[in-house]
Amino acid sequence: MAWRAVLVIACCAFAACNKKPSPAPGERITGSERLGWDQQAADATELATFHYAVYVDGMRSELPDAACMPAPSGFTCSARLPVLTGGSHTIEVASYISDLGVVESAKSAALRVTVGGAAVFSGPAKAGPHVRTDVEGRADVAGSDVGAGFSRPTLITEGLVEPTDLAFAPDGRIFIAERSGAVRVIRDSHLEAATPDIVDEVDTRGGGGLLGMVLAPDFARTGHVFVVHTATGADGTLVFRLARFREINGTFGDRAVLLDGIPAAPVQPRASLRFGSDGTLYVAFDDGGAGGDRSSYSGTLLRLNADGSMPAGQSSPIIGQGLRSPRGLAWSPETGRLWLADVRSDGSEQLIAGSRRYALPESTGTSAVAFLGDALLVAGADAMLRVRFNADGEAVQGVERLVEGEGLTPVRVVAVSPVGEIYFCTETGCWVAR
Repeated sequence: MAWRAVLVIACCAFAACNKKPSPAPGERITGSERLGWDQQAADATELATFHYAVYVDGMRSELPDAACMPAPSGFTCSARLPVLTGGSHTIEVASYISDLGVVESAKSAALRVTVGGAAVFSGPAKAGPHVRTDVEGRADVAGSDVGAGFSRPTLITEGLVEPTDLAFAPDGRIFIAERSGAVRVIRDSHLEAATPDIVDEVDTRGGGGLLGMVLAPDFARTGHVFVVHTATGADGTLVFRLARFREINGTFGDRAVLLDGIPAAPVQPRASLRFGSDGTLYVAFDDGGAGGDRSSYSGTLLRLNADGSMPAGQSSPIIGQGLRSPRGLAWSPETGRLWLADVRSDGSEQLIAGSRRYALPESTGTSAVAFLGDALLVAGADAMLRVRFNADGEAVQGVERLVEGEGLTPVRVVAVSPVGEIYFCTETGCWVAR
């Protein structure tokens, strides 16, 4: 099967890396991979002062979309590879700061690659080639035959109670929403002590509760956390509520209700929310269990500003209708197209992209979706699926099972970290696969 490799170069900020050339003739890649490196920094504040440059065959260009996550020896970073022509190339990375002029570190050890065709594997699902040049300049390819399709999943925390969503903070913390209304925090690989439910008006009847959570794009400045949950309506029925909180040092306050009173299905109510790349908030609601109420937002997909107002140029917050039970939404980084998972009244599950509809395998039990490169990950009851698309990213080409087996399922939450690691949660714990 075709796979997108992650190229990893060990590099230290402002400390010379060993620059002996790689002896390998060149690892074969497609040119669509992400470039990764290990970055030393005292903390996130120092890390924020760094910029990154890539040298391809000695020609320098910037890496503007670098994303970093904490690691035991500093930070692990990645960025999209620059456009590469077919044939062999040498890649080096350097970090730099701009303070009264550019001060740049020594280049990393050189990594030799050959662009031309996708790597193909047969048999059981395998990890994509993990091409690494270490500080002594040795190139190698590491893989894994475990069913996850990546490195063996590692348990990062347990003791959770029905997690429903997960988000990554810029400072390296991981926020995990639980159905009861609690938000748990993993800091420096440790799950912090449980705190009182931050959403104290959650109604968990019928399988409802805190169903979705997302951090604002400017979270580092505002501390804004957005949640969608079920609550008790004025007539005693379940309704959806969209609210915003401000997080400060693990404390959630300053609640602002953006939407309220939207009818929710009495059994297994579902809603999803995510921010788009344009900084607007997308939120999808189920049909209320009655096929949708045209006088409300039931069964619709909305696009809103972060303050709950309607974006300029829209005549209505509604940008999509006809949903029954939305289970997640995500944008393809390749095409920018929005894909949404929904469950129909007959129980069949589908992916929706504009006017297109694609059926998922029977009884998938979809609960969340997230993109990893050009593939869509689908959290399911007995497996996590990877949905592959055709060359232009417009049509589903195939579906594969990545994570399955006792202890790793049901998969309730799936998310991809800024450096391309897969995080997924079961009913009681969360795992990471690299």
